[in-house]
Amino acid sequence: DSVTAALRSAGLNDTGIQTTGFQVEPNYAGDAYYYSRGQVPSNFTYSQTIEITSSPEELGAYIDAAVDAGGSDVRVGSVSFYISRDLAQETLDGLRGIAVANAIKSVTVMIEATGGRVGTTISITDNSYPPYVPYASPTTSYRDSGALAADAAMPATELFSGLVDVDADVRLKMAICSEAP
Repeated sequence: DSVTAALRSAGLNDTGIQTTGFQVEPNYAGDAYYYSRGQVPSNFTYSQTIEITSSPEELGAYIDAAVDAGGSDVRVGSVSFYISRDLAQETLDGLRGIAVANAIKSVTVMIEATGGRVGTTISITDNSYPPYVPYASPTTSYRDSGALAADAAMPATELFSGLVDVDADVRLKMAICSEAP
């Protein structure tokens, strides 16, 4: 249809477009009373829900292309920002290394302050979870080109992705050795 064609023309490839819903509804002349009496539909209405996946820098242009192509029939239901699985894993792995190093440093300072020394690592527990939860914008926004004057230019859509938190939670159990007398 015109919206997906406009998205492709704007540079979005097929892996960035996914149909997440498709509905066909019958319409009946008159009111719902006739529906219950077995009246034949006078026509049908369909709606398609698509999900667009792209970088935050390109997303505003894709929203604009969809609205320009579909006009007031296009609704932008929500915008969510995710961190990719690969980047999340890479970031989390790096943070785990930093967390272990910080834990060993903290344990060493505390044990040496009591006159002991750090022994071997007994166990390491990782309580970290990758951040696959959307960061922002669970609200619904509607953009209706009919709300502007006929000769008004539609302002470009500008989105702000913000930051995504990635946390590492690592617990260490270390042996404490007493100093030789």
